[in-house]
Amino acid sequence: VSMLVSSVTKYALWPRSLRGPHGSVNLRKPVSIIQHNFNVIVTVLEVGVLGHMPIRIEDAMIAPIYGCVYIVFMWALKDHLADNKEPQFVYFFFDTTLGKRWSVSVLLGLLSMLMFFYLVFTLLDDLLVFMDGGVRTNAITISALAAIFCRFRD
Repeated sequence: VSMLVSSVTKYALWPRSLRGPHGSVNLRKPVSIIQHNFNVIVTVLEVGVLGHMPIRIEDAMIAPIYGCVYIVFMWALKDHLADNKEPQFVYFFFDTTLGKRWSVSVLLGLLSMLMFFYLVFTLLDDLLVFMDGGVRTNAITISALAAIFCRFRD
């Protein structure tokens, strides 16, 4: 899930905010950077350097269950994020007022991306085990992933 959140932020939310009137001011705030980037860095550090917890393909069904719980939680928050009577969504693509077709398309797209990233993460874990290069090799791999999935400035 962390790779999905970071990549959506880098490749969808950030470019969209640059087209807005205020640019990426909100995404460049320290809290936003921590929320959208450090989760993937900490996750990869845990798997690649600290814990060596295996990521198994047999556990792939846990990812969509977690993703669905997250989406239901985001939808439950929609009426509690602002004082007005209008629903407020954390991310524009969770907006259920845009119609059923939009919501279903977004859900299927997010589910597909979530499964893709789980597969990528599983392959990465297998690659790190195969290379058996130690902390240095794992740190280089983690740095490369951070460059791919994280964005800290315009």
